[in-house]
Amino acid sequence: MKHIEKKYLFQRKNVKDRLRSIGKEVKLTDVNLSEKSNNHAVYVVTDKEITLRATVCKNNGEEFIIPLPDLTLVYFDAAYNLNQIRKDQQIRLYEKTKTGKEINEDATNEIYKFYGFSSSCIIMLFTSLESYLNHFIPDNGKYIDETNSKTVIYNKNQIQRAFGTIEKIEKIYPFFFTKNFGKIYPNSLQIIKELKSMRDDIVHSKSTKEFEPQEKLIQNLLNFDIMETMQAIKELFNYYHDNYLLECKCGIDY
Repeated sequence: MKHIEKKYLFQRKNVKDRLRSIGKEVKLTDVNLSEKSNNHAVYVVTDKEITLRATVCKNNGEEFIIPLPDLTLVYFDAAYNLNQIRKDQQIRLYEKTKTGKEINEDATNEIYKFYGFSSSCIIMLFTSLESYLNHFIPDNGKYIDETNSKTVIYNKNQIQRAFGTIEKIEKIYPFFFTKNFGKIYPNSLQIIKELKSMRDDIVHSKSTKEFEPQEKLIQNLLNFDIMETMQAIKELFNYYHDNYLLECKCGIDY
């Protein structure tokens, strides 16, 4: 998989005049021109005439106009980039810790780097999944959980808080979108469940007197197939929203 195409929360081409006609609710600005955002929704028009929703931030009294990115894709992109570093780091770790070689400070530094990049990659990948699942729950949607004894109705905010990631995939999304990812891609769903387990082990790390959990975690990280997991998440994203996650066509491989 190559790096992904960047997208934004609002991204439209040739809508500048239509937005401007809305009036005082909208403030349009060119890429290099700062506009105050008080009581306005701010949009930035790029050099390719693409209009993006933006926010105005200040640093040391100077204003900056920041387009609002699709955070799901930001997290996924971060995981992709971290994985590129992790792969190289794993090679260096193996080279410097072979049985029979002296374990010096240079070698021990490699495990810190490997674990840092690997665990961060897993966390970002899972965060991307959580972000996606929460974002696309219909804003006014109601999930109805009906049993023989009671019926409970959840709004979007309650769904986001009450249900876990796998529950959203297996119950919430089939309810709203009338199709079931897990039934079509059972192997990919299992891979996603393994990602959740790995992420939980990292975020909620445990310890014992003999350090068995830490030992198992390091071994699992060394054997975890991140590219396979990225592909499974891409399948889920694009299953419910066609072409949501796309590989970039710029031709640059990084």
